Amino acid sequence: MQDLLVQFIMNYGLAGVFLAAIGLNASVLLPLPFDIIFVFIAGLRVFNPLFLGIAAGAGAAMGEMVGYATGYFGSKTIEKMTHAQTGKVNDFKNRIKNLGTIFIFIGALIPFPFDFIGIAAGLIKFDWKRFLAAAMLGRIIRHVLIAYAIFYGLEAIQAVFLH
Repeated sequence: MQDLLVQFIMNYGLAGVFLAAIGLNASVLLPLPFDIIFVFIAGLRVFNPLFLGIAAGAGAAMGEMVGYATGYFGSKTIEKMTHAQTGKVNDFKNRIKNLGTIFIFIGALIPFPFDFIGIAAGLIKFDWKRFLAAAMLGRIIRHVLIAYAIFYGLEAIQAVFLH
């Protein structure tokens, strides 16, 4: 499956990155490997790291709206969650009530199973525009930083070991 996704991205460029990010981040509570694919694509160094990070981050945030909708509309997915997962969601509901947008932004910025934050935000009917804006800003910054780190990290390694 990863090979098909990489081929899709290479065929469709940054639009492919955006669409793959939406699709792979739209899965609620299923660990699909967008971050692994993103690191590989960034390592190919065929895309400008800024534009790559923006496309990936914006797509990832759009995909996270599925978790938000799951909470907002009280989907059957919530009923299937384990006790530990339900505990995380309840904890995040309280954090979102207290910290709001900043908690969502930080959750989107760090490597973390963001689905729980999206579900919690939906459950408390947090404003979807604020949720999307915070998630998008956090995901874009995260992916831009990763893309630049990989792009220039590989360049530095090549300079040291290949010259």
